[in-house]
Amino acid sequence: MTLIIRKLQQLGIDPKLGSAAMLLVVVGLIVWLMMSTSTQVEPKASEKIAVPIDVWRAQKQVIELAVHSQGTVAPRTQTELVAEVNGVVIWLSPQWVAGGRFSAGEELLRIDASDYRNALQRAQANVTKTTAQLSRATNELERVRSLHERQLASQSQLDNVDSEYQVAVANAADAKAALSQAQRDVQRTTIRAPYDGLVSQKLIDQGQYVSRGTALGSVYANDFLEVRLPLADSELEYLEQANIGGTDGYKPPVLLSAVYAGREKHWRGVIDRLEASIDTRSRMVFAVARIPGGTEQAPPVGLFVKASISGRKLDNALLIPRVALRDNNTVLVVNNDNVLVKRAVQVLRITGDELIIESGLDNGDLVSTSLSPTIAAGSTVTPVLSNSAPALILDTPSQAASNASL
Repeated sequence: MTLIIRKLQQLGIDPKLGSAAMLLVVVGLIVWLMMSTSTQVEPKASEKIAVPIDVWRAQKQVIELAVHSQGTVAPRTQTELVAEVNGVVIWLSPQWVAGGRFSAGEELLRIDASDYRNALQRAQANVTKTTAQLSRATNELERVRSLHERQLASQSQLDNVDSEYQVAVANAADAKAALSQAQRDVQRTTIRAPYDGLVSQKLIDQGQYVSRGTALGSVYANDFLEVRLPLADSELEYLEQANIGGTDGYKPPVLLSAVYAGREKHWRGVIDRLEASIDTRSRMVFAVARIPGGTEQAPPVGLFVKASISGRKLDNALLIPRVALRDNNTVLVVNNDNVLVKRAVQVLRITGDELIIESGLDNGDLVSTSLSPTIAAGSTVTPVLSNSAPALILDTPSQAASNASL
């Protein structure tokens, strides 16, 4: 180092400046040696990790659509009985109580008929009298007419006799009409059941005076029971035919169910008809279900029931779980390279936890059912099959009925 300093002094260079320059040269040399001898590291491509996800294999199958509704059981025919004559109620049938059962033509109550029997006797006597008067007037008319033809009676005599005959005819007709009215009044003192059914309401009791038109009670027929079921007009497309209840119309089966007496019970019936108009308040169409009545197994009137109506059948329906549906009616499908791709689908119907797909999927497609937010289109996945056979079965009325305890 001393030699270097002396040499710099001989050359007229400040030794301090020379030392600094020399230090820079040494540092630069070291840096060059390090760069020239370093090992070159080549970048490697990142490997994609296949994420395991649950998938559902879309498989074509035959399904039966079902339309669900609810309503209240009501009688098909309900009648309010009224008194047609005046009088005191003198007898009531033991069945004349709410819930009492009766047969068609059975006596339910009687009104005192004494006055009406007297009126009947008077009417019968009057008929006998007017019939005799008519017979006499007829004979007299024939006699005077014969005399008039032989010019032994005047025209005025014939006219008088003919007038008497016309009066006798009118009196006889009036007497017969009064007799018929008296007979009907006697019959009307006995109130009979118009059909097989039950008493829904009792309004009078024995000893009570009733006038013509007084409400006695109400009864209903139990041969058939009906349930009005509200349906949105969009639900009608799922039924087999629009001409329900027509002359040759199809009547879809319906299964009614309710919890009654602590047990769930079921009743089979049919959709008898659609009501002619749409309800102006709810904008719903009412389908009327009809079920057999008249037995102990029939549901009671007033029971609230749920209804499942058999709809049309789809021969090549694709069903997938509802959780598979993404935003904007899309699903994620695993392609042949195990990569998720987004697929737009057209949903025919959403029923519970199932989707009925109308288009956008093919038979055998693997549809992602994973709910992980990190799963997106373009992800490489390992599909884990959730179903090996068509297991999604809609709750159709025919299937439910086969398992129901009626």
